[in-house]
Amino acid sequence: GNSAYQHATHLPNPGNDAQDMSALLQSLGFKVIGGIDLDRRGFIEKLAEFGRSVSNADVALFFYAGHGLQVHGENYLVPVDAQIEFEEEIDLFLIPLRDVMRQMDRDPARRGNRAKIVMLDACRDNPFPPGLKGNADRSAVAIGKGLG
Repeated sequence: GNSAYQHATHLPNPGNDAQDMSALLQSLGFKVIGGIDLDRRGFIEKLAEFGRSVSNADVALFFYAGHGLQVHGENYLVPVDAQIEFEEEIDLFLIPLRDVMRQMDRDPARRGNRAKIVMLDACRDNPFPPGLKGNADRSAVAIGKGLG
């Protein structure tokens, strides 16, 4: 759960939501790999730990609360230290949801034999300035409201 953003709007609920969800999942027998107010490096480290942990699991469940956005049809999760000025920085500073899905598919032999659940409690407002500077060869950045 990411609440304490350094360069985007602070969100009051995600940290609490993540703690509540962690407690619930643990009570149901899930191994929880939690993280509160993760910067990009911390997010990547937790995501790698998650991928290793679910490689032999029958059920893989990923829960995220915080800022999220969609750019050109791609969904992204926002670490607390993300600061985006140019469209070309999006893949450098944000976490593509496809990377979460890849971690859930780590064991090719089990891809079809596991339940994969992704729950996103993402704020639907674009946390970055509305006028992201796009490459001169591209049209304006198409940032959708929230995740699609």
